[in-house]
Amino acid sequence: MIRTVRRLAAVGFALATGIAFAQPAQTIYVGGDILTMSGPQPAYVEALAVREGRIVAVGPRATVMRLRGSDTRVIDLQGRTLLPGFVDGHGHLGLAIQWQQYAWLRTPGIDSIPALLDALRAHARRMGLGPGDWIVGNGYDPSLLRERRHPTAAELDTVSSESPVFLIHASGHAGVVNRVLLLRNRITADTPDPEGGAIGRVAGSREPNGLLEEVPHIAVLRSMPPLTPQTAPRYVRSALE
Repeated sequence: MIRTVRRLAAVGFALATGIAFAQPAQTIYVGGDILTMSGPQPAYVEALAVREGRIVAVGPRATVMRLRGSDTRVIDLQGRTLLPGFVDGHGHLGLAIQWQQYAWLRTPGIDSIPALLDALRAHARRMGLGPGDWIVGNGYDPSLLRERRHPTAAELDTVSSESPVFLIHASGHAGVVNRVLLLRNRITADTPDPEGGAIGRVAGSREPNGLLEEVPHIAVLRSMPPLTPQTAPRYVRSALE
């Protein structure tokens, strides 16, 4: 109900100079620690008056009670604290939005590669992802899967063979991609392991199996498209919820 303190300074001046208010308050709060948040140091007052969802007066109880009308509701805080609002300065909303792009894969129910693939499909449906949209999972750990191994590019292709599918390992230093991303990053049997990184291979061959460690994994991370006015709303809504 109480949404702003922009008028506090002007109201305080009006009270100090004895200016009368034409309209009575709808609600007056008394009987507690009323913190105005009007300056760099905590400033407490005895009473606060509200009309039409806005603070119209703060100050000594006797002064603010002059705004009491026949229909004014007086609320006794009974020692509780009242603030005009909360400002969350450390909410990481941007990070929360970013993480909505990922299916979170480190949960008790995701204990096998089929369950992991199902979680990716469910995430794609929930976020309304279409052809070409990245389908990304985060936090998977092979040691927590029944198979005790990384998924493969071929398995990720069962989620989508048209869209990029990308799994980020729990460590953040490795991941698995489907064939779309292998081709997009020009990773083939002829691609050597880069310095500071490794490319997983199909057993007995040089064919990439989708596992990328360190340098090539980071390259895929950096190639993820930024959110745009067209793609951001679905993730912003999800993060806010």
